[in-house]
Amino acid sequence: MADLTITDITAFGRGKQMLAGSTPVGELPRVAADASADSPVEWRIEGEIIERGDAPEYSGQVGLRLQLTASLSVACARCLEPRRAEVTVERRYVVFETDEAADAAPLDDDRFDPVVARRSLDLRELLEDELLLAVDPAGVHESCPPEALARLGLVPVDEGVARIEEAPSAFDVLRNLRPSRDEG
Repeated sequence: MADLTITDITAFGRGKQMLAGSTPVGELPRVAADASADSPVEWRIEGEIIERGDAPEYSGQVGLRLQLTASLSVACARCLEPRRAEVTVERRYVVFETDEAADAAPLDDDRFDPVVARRSLDLRELLEDELLLAVDPAGVHESCPPEALARLGLVPVDEGVARIEEAPSAFDVLRNLRPSRDEG
């Protein structure tokens, strides 16, 4: 397992350095707990100096750009059978010198996520975070296999819709076990 740590985030960003690679899902334990993949996660991270046109409030600050793609096999929330989740993430980060400065960054800014410069950056952990955020835990097949639905007591109703098979209520079953008033 290769070391995927950027020890000096500020120098990496200022130097506009770039790292790219492929990481097997098995090396990402939090993702591997719920997903598998035939192919590795492809990723690329590069440093940048944020330009005024991109974000005037961060102009001149160090930033990072992450791109990753993965094709994961995850459980369908309806039938529990494996389904394919195609993941593409493009994320930008602004590097802050202190925790306080990062905490003061606006939470509603979807353009950049904060990263603190004094810490090294574990790319494995970053890849895991982004993959876990990108995969919909309630995702379902467009149309679940009928045999998978049947195992769960579900019947297909319409394309992509299933309902629980009507079973007699427990009270009806008990009522039928009791002798009728005429018999006794």
